[in-house]
Amino acid sequence: MPFDPITGRRIQTITTSIAHEADVVKKPIIVIPLEVVEEVKSPILTQEEITQAIVTDVVETEKEKWTNIQVDSTVLSIFMACPRKYEYVFVRHLKPVVGVSPSIKRGSIVHDALLGYWKERINADDYQKATQICLKIAKEAFEKDSAFSQEEKLETLQTLLEFLKHVQGLNWIPLEAEKYFKIKVFEDTNLKLRIFITGRIDLIVRTPQIPILPIDVKTESERWFHSQMSNQFRMYSLACNTNILGVQRVGFQKTLEAKDKFKLELLPFDQDILDEFKETTLPYWTKQMILAHEDSYFPMNPTNCVHGHFKCQFSDAYNQGICNVSRSVRDQKLARYFVVGDAWDPSNI
Repeated sequence: MPFDPITGRRIQTITTSIAHEADVVKKPIIVIPLEVVEEVKSPILTQEEITQAIVTDVVETEKEKWTNIQVDSTVLSIFMACPRKYEYVFVRHLKPVVGVSPSIKRGSIVHDALLGYWKERINADDYQKATQICLKIAKEAFEKDSAFSQEEKLETLQTLLEFLKHVQGLNWIPLEAEKYFKIKVFEDTNLKLRIFITGRIDLIVRTPQIPILPIDVKTESERWFHSQMSNQFRMYSLACNTNILGVQRVGFQKTLEAKDKFKLELLPFDQDILDEFKETTLPYWTKQMILAHEDSYFPMNPTNCVHGHFKCQFSDAYNQGICNVSRSVRDQKLARYFVVGDAWDPSNI
């Protein structure tokens, strides 16, 4: 099994598993109907099939037909929480007319700016130049967006600079930034089913104590609890073949000291938990996803509509609700408050 030449991580490549696989279309779910028996060398797609996000990808591997499912943590988590929301977001590609919230926009700007910082650190290890690049990216992004006040822009830039000073004192050796992965984690020869997990890891570093540490950066305006139950964190650990993951907070709380605002939390994973996830939990929910597509039915889960601070965008917390109204009115409201956006692409997040 090959190793990543930069990080030394063990990476299982797809080409060793599927000898003749063409590039898989990057959709949230790629399904080959299990009943397909006719031998076809290349996929035949209609535009309607593509827009419905049920992509037939027939692969010839030793004259056998396999169902190949590609799933990332966002897709999996939303389907597990509510298949109806999954349908709206990943099958119908619905996005709010009003766009994303300012907090999400600010988080995206910070992530892009830090990506520029870590890339420069990896290439030249120049703290000063990397800091300049980071702040420049953030400033230019804010100049193009009128959603933020001058105070919010200044606060974000000051927080970024404060965070960069904080990480300079850490003994981190950055190895990779925004590392995209696609790895096979499950195969059932009876069902002819393969499952690939995909994602993008914010940062991978080496520390004096930990040779390979994947880090997920979380911007926050209030204190959030990060759990080992996260599908995202489990997938990152599997991708890096490690049992420990770091969650790096970038806080905008004005009352907290730097050591608390920028705290790195280390989440250890028991190997059996990771094995259970890839051998049992992931295959179960992936099969449910296949059935939902085959039946064209994505059941609603009303217990997931509102949880404390979390409120689903299709719940009655917004626009007097989507899922709580009659079916005849529901489509009208979806057309009024949502637009069709681009298909989800885990390699471009």
